[in-house]
Amino acid sequence: MVNLKTKGIILFIVGVSLFLSYPAQARRVRKSFKELSTLVNVVQQNDMAKAKIIITKLNMQPVTKVWLIPVATDYMSGVRFTKKGNDFVDAIGKEIDELAKEVGFDIKEGYVSDFVLVVTELISNIWKYAQWGLIIVSECNDYRGIEIIAIDNGEGIEDVERVLRGDFVKKQSPGTGLELIQSKSSYIEVESTPGKGTTVMIEMYLCLVDGRRVVAHVDYLESGVNLEPPRNSP
Repeated sequence: MVNLKTKGIILFIVGVSLFLSYPAQARRVRKSFKELSTLVNVVQQNDMAKAKIIITKLNMQPVTKVWLIPVATDYMSGVRFTKKGNDFVDAIGKEIDELAKEVGFDIKEGYVSDFVLVVTELISNIWKYAQWGLIIVSECNDYRGIEIIAIDNGEGIEDVERVLRGDFVKKQSPGTGLELIQSKSSYIEVESTPGKGTTVMIEMYLCLVDGRRVVAHVDYLESGVNLEPPRNSP
């Protein structure tokens, strides 16, 4: 994996770290997301009215969308999405593709984009293993692509590195979708505490392949593909 850290990145949310019982660790998120720690605490306290106010404020940021993922009831039957679940994910997917187009990605009509595949997997994991979750999608701090963050209060993953290496993980256990997410991303960072929850941070950078502006998958980066230059900041 390629670590594409930039100067504009700050320490992530003490509130999230406390909630998930993590030590404070470096995070690569916009400064405007300092409200996220408050949002996590508010959701934990089940104050959904206040959560909606904070989400509305975050959604006013340029190229930014935040979703509170509800309890899986009515959204999943067994391990499959219900119609309501599919409609919920489809609506989010359309908004994410529009954000990706705004940043400069070419989204091929009639095909499921990498962004939708990644977020669908993240939402599925939240519904399977957690009581609530948050999905945050924004432009990367250096204007080279899209950043996706998922936070949940679920079962947690016992061995993140093993999962990311592609080693065998028991079917329907937490972390089974991370290998797919990693393959569709430029960079992935996962912090998880069993019994407490998981935070996944993904960066999906722009590169030019066969004349199309697409996600620089980790295998593209390992083969030496050049990233597209940053777009002008808004």
